[in-house]
Amino acid sequence: MKFLKILLPVSLIAGLTAGVFYLKQQEQGSAVEIEGIAACNGRLEMKRVDVASLYAGRVDTVAVDRGQQVHKGDVLAVLSSSVTEAQVKSVTAQKKRALETISKIDSRLRQADEEIRLAAIELNDAQNLRRDSLISQTELERRMTALSTRKESKEVLLKEKQEALYETGRIDALLEEAKSRNDDMTVRAPFDGVVEYRLAEPGNVVGAGGRVVSMLDPTDVTLDVFLPTSEAARVKVGDEARIAIDGIDTVIPAKVDYVADDAQFTPKYVETREERAKLLFKVTLRIPEEITRTNYRMLKGGMPSVGYVNYAGAPWPDYLSVKNGMTEIKNGRDESAAAAHTVPDTAGTENQ
Repeated sequence: MKFLKILLPVSLIAGLTAGVFYLKQQEQGSAVEIEGIAACNGRLEMKRVDVASLYAGRVDTVAVDRGQQVHKGDVLAVLSSSVTEAQVKSVTAQKKRALETISKIDSRLRQADEEIRLAAIELNDAQNLRRDSLISQTELERRMTALSTRKESKEVLLKEKQEALYETGRIDALLEEAKSRNDDMTVRAPFDGVVEYRLAEPGNVVGAGGRVVSMLDPTDVTLDVFLPTSEAARVKVGDEARIAIDGIDTVIPAKVDYVADDAQFTPKYVETREERAKLLFKVTLRIPEEITRTNYRMLKGGMPSVGYVNYAGAPWPDYLSVKNGMTEIKNGRDESAAAAHTVPDTAGTENQ
């Protein structure tokens, strides 16, 4: 009897503890079945881009470190290549020779113009002398031939100059291409983002298309959830969704961005082995860019979350109302954007 008196309070305490734990799990965003709303856990994903070198070369410097924030156009790495540098020097020398050729032709054209002027004067004098029968017809024709020959010589020079100008234009195009190839040995950030990994180090030789740095786009954040046929069949692209991030009292609005055509086995992070054994349809939820852009410090790839898809237009329960549980960042905060979406630019000190 004394044993039962001790056992009953212990059982009561254990039951209350389990109940409190269950309610706490509900508050923290565990997937709960709601009529008209599908739920599944997953992990946030950021768009990953491997930034590569357009041409082969040796890595001279890598200007960024893992986790560093960069802006579009920032230098990520600098490569060197004797081939591209030699091309620039070679084409530059070709252009110099072409310009010298044009300069020489211009000088010869000035000389030809002077010769034509003198030949015209001599012809005019010969015509006057011929009228007075002071020179023969043969001498007059010789002067006429001399003027015609000088004019023909000038036409040849003009054609040579035109060809030289065409050649200069071709060389300019080659020089621009060579300089562009040389400039492309400097690898730059294609967008504002965060460096995930350094994939090459100084001294490494990479081929054309070789990856140098891996970047994450913090404005492109999605969550993949996996739903059974009964729910996935009713989900449409554009349906409203909510994302509850584990450990943060935050519910973020989202939209259905993609619904898979074929069912598949779910990944390992789905909670139970029974769920992983099922063939389910992948549905991608995308967080609006205006929210990710003002919360890029807080939203991180791999954060465990629960995604809720409202495929029936059902009213959202109170605990899935959009709310913010992140700590505000004062510096550079966009007040208007934060107010519009109730999720201001933040950084969680416990999660950094």
